[in-house]
Amino acid sequence: MNKDIATKAKDTRLHALDGLRGVAILLVLLSHVNATIIHRNTFWEGVIFNNGILGVSFLFLLSGFLMAYLYPHPPSAFGFLKKRYTRIFPLFITVSLSIASLSLLGHFSDWLPVGILTLGAFVVHILWVYGVKKMKKPLLSNVLFILFLFMQVASIIICLWVMHHPAVYYYDQLTTMQRTLLVGLANSTLTLPFGIYIPMLDPVYWSLIAEILFYILYIFICVPVINYFTPKHRILKLCLIITLLPFFAGITLLLQDIFHFSLIRFQLFYFFIGGMSTAYLYRRHPEFIYKIGNIFPKRWSVLSIIFFFALMIIDRQYFSQTQSIVNQLCLAVFTTILFYFVLTPTTLLAKVLSSRVMVFIGMISYSMYLSHMTVFNLMHSLIGEPSNFIFLLLYIVGIIACTTVFSFLLYYLLEKPYFLKHHGEQKVSPSLLPDYAKRAKVVLGGICVVYLLTIIIVYQSEINFFSIEQRYSKSVFIAPKIEKNEPYISMRDYPKVTLVLPAEFNDLGLIHVYLDREVVRRGKIVPQQITFKIKEKGAQDWYSISHYPLTQRNQVLPEVYGFPKIHDAKGKTYIIELSMDNAQSTVFGLLDTKDNTVKSIYEIEKKDLLHDKSLLFHFINNKIEKIIYNPLVQNITLLFIPFFVLIMLTFLLEKRIHTKK
Repeated sequence: MNKDIATKAKDTRLHALDGLRGVAILLVLLSHVNATIIHRNTFWEGVIFNNGILGVSFLFLLSGFLMAYLYPHPPSAFGFLKKRYTRIFPLFITVSLSIASLSLLGHFSDWLPVGILTLGAFVVHILWVYGVKKMKKPLLSNVLFILFLFMQVASIIICLWVMHHPAVYYYDQLTTMQRTLLVGLANSTLTLPFGIYIPMLDPVYWSLIAEILFYILYIFICVPVINYFTPKHRILKLCLIITLLPFFAGITLLLQDIFHFSLIRFQLFYFFIGGMSTAYLYRRHPEFIYKIGNIFPKRWSVLSIIFFFALMIIDRQYFSQTQSIVNQLCLAVFTTILFYFVLTPTTLLAKVLSSRVMVFIGMISYSMYLSHMTVFNLMHSLIGEPSNFIFLLLYIVGIIACTTVFSFLLYYLLEKPYFLKHHGEQKVSPSLLPDYAKRAKVVLGGICVVYLLTIIIVYQSEINFFSIEQRYSKSVFIAPKIEKNEPYISMRDYPKVTLVLPAEFNDLGLIHVYLDREVVRRGKIVPQQITFKIKEKGAQDWYSISHYPLTQRNQVLPEVYGFPKIHDAKGKTYIIELSMDNAQSTVFGLLDTKDNTVKSIYEIEKKDLLHDKSLLFHFINNKIEKIIYNPLVQNITLLFIPFFVLIMLTFLLEKRIHTKK
């Protein structure tokens, strides 16, 4: 390929990628437009107003591509993460802490969130530009970065202690100030997966958690592995990609039971892989990208735009119906093909995305992503809901225009200072690069060991290693009585459910009852509250009473209910009562009544295990049975085997594997 054409294509590519980022943020914004006149279940309105996940998928694809294209050989993990954190967190911390502070004010005017966010942006801008950056001392910026890392670690520890010891009992007893601080800390440090019942301050935060996790995985895992397999035979690299498909499916299933990591939707990491694979091809074999991108040459290039709209329709009709692993894998393939059209400068799609308007929106897209809900809420309160199509059109144009203006202000204050210096990869002598072969072997071997150990650790107990679970059948439900063919109890029909649980061991401290959410009508959410009560059978007073508010669609229903540990529980019977307190609410619980879903959990003392042989036998037997006979564990292990076998064969036959000269 002619070098001049390649250079021109590279320049066009950069603008087109900004434009694609602009399209992605518009899809997210449209999916969050709150108007009852919009019926997202209909075909066209669903395509236009319900494709936010597709927008996020584009953002993940772009992140995977840019990281692998700009930073194929980062000389320093510390420097790489420092750059990525500096890009993400100044604006994000400003937004999240501004929103968190509002919860202390109670009722406030609709202008206040915008005012506080603007004031916070000015303060951070002054501190950053005229403080940290003005001093031009790398040591200071390094210290600030390390302090933030310590803050993240501290937040994880606090969340684990408060939320899991025991369960949510302590969290339920926190004051408003304490809860606000905990919510602000967990949100601003993006450690929400470790705090199961801590709500997101904004529904888009889950994708930023996935983004940060990707950066960490990229520098510590992806870079060594990619550089290790780069000189290997093409067939071996293809086998690696194939084995990654079931491997990621297994991780997705595994993360569903690790704290609240299901929040980040790990199945969407296929888009990061698609982006990294495209970057690899674009660096080494750009002609392959152009061949696919030029499927529609010259006047037929308009079909590239038609392909984009077809992808939106297909996603809405098929892939977005469920967030299944297979659906997201298929969508990742189609979006990667679309990405080839974007990278080919001769396609009409690339030319449209390279327009000044789309590039501008892409430039301020991160600010729009974080601030649009604040602006939307303000505009909705000032204008009201649209009542007809014309008003709806003007309403959407107005809120997008206001979001654009406000986002440009945030971009100028908190994002533009980041781009004042070049943040691409610095050329480093090959002799100074890490030994990727050794690192990759450690990483791949460590992945195999950690994967298997994680399965054992996660599925041996709901809470911690030194615990025993006692499972119950449907017979424990005494009000209402459950028939064999009833998998759920709707707490809309039965707002109070009573169970009777015999205790087999001492130190009873947790009860596991699985609840799903039932939203009985759309529109404004009327708050709901779950009340959990426990007492010994025959006792007059309840031993413990806890309340759990349910006011948000994205709030996680509790599964494990904690209370002060009962040390002498063995041989006694306990009454459990779960109730929905507000009959007028729009949200109710669906109580799972299948066998073994209700469990009592006992925290066993270590000294008791040493002195009581029968307790030790029950303890070991309980751990083995829980892991071996768990169907989910069996599926996760099977999905891991292809990757494990490939890595082991690569290590054992490394000297015999043909590599490219």
